Amino acid sequence: MSDGKDGDDKKFGQKASSKQNSDGVKSGFDTLMSEIASIQKLNGNNVDLEKMRDDIKRRGVLKDPAIMRREEALQASREIALRNEKQRVEFIKRTMVSGNIDANWTFDKLICDPANAKAISDARIFCQVHLVKPEPPSLFIISGAPGSGKSVLANAMAAFWLEESNKEPVFKDVCLITPAKLERTRYFNVNEAREERVQRQKDWERYCSTDLLVLDGLCENGKGLSNFMQGVLPELMRSRFERGLSMILTVSLPAISFLPGAVGAQTFESFKLYEVVTSQLMGKSRRKQILFNGVPLE
Repeated sequence: MSDGKDGDDKKFGQKASSKQNSDGVKSGFDTLMSEIASIQKLNGNNVDLEKMRDDIKRRGVLKDPAIMRREEALQASREIALRNEKQRVEFIKRTMVSGNIDANWTFDKLICDPANAKAISDARIFCQVHLVKPEPPSLFIISGAPGSGKSVLANAMAAFWLEESNKEPVFKDVCLITPAKLERTRYFNVNEAREERVQRQKDWERYCSTDLLVLDGLCENGKGLSNFMQGVLPELMRSRFERGLSMILTVSLPAISFLPGAVGAQTFESFKLYEVVTSQLMGKSRRKQILFNGVPLE
């Protein structure tokens, strides 16, 4: 049975070892400072060695590994956040250009009055609801007379949806097109170059797959869709519906009740695939008037 002497010897040995380590660190530190002083003397530099010594003592020669890991993880997360934000901003700028979205029109820049307040409110709610609940695919139809602000409201919706859908760098695409651009994707010309045919197919695929498509300017001047368009538009809408993607349409009609006759039976049936929201822009044209002798030209 031990009389305790061995335990005392172990404790003494540990203390001695600890002192030796401490003396070793101190000796190494003093040696380092001496070498720095020698280099300083040779180079003629003026370094405050006492301040350096105090700073090292205050900060500690070595940090706790757990603290170092936490600091590294925090720094990495900051760098990732900055990189993601840069990518998000660049993507939105590129999409504004490639998607033909006018960045000058946003909800906060729209002039709201009794003639368009309901339509603006409906448009904002549609965007917010669709962002929260993207299914089922929805169709927002804006109708109104020429100059009533349909394109402006459509651009504001596209800009809002693009910004809000890309709060995180998920890169959701938005595209605003005219009926003429859509029609061109389905034209066939035996004399066209291969590059043109390939580009047409790329454009068609983008219109079918972009996360939000805005088709602006149907039934221009109150005219109904051409027979060709009555075939192209339903094809596009069926393709997007199968992918679960929503759309926004603007139609130049004085009243939404004219819609079935203007777009044709096949197109109107394709509308019914979606969860449809309609809104009417009221009032006269919002475009700047041309005056002659102080009298507006109609």
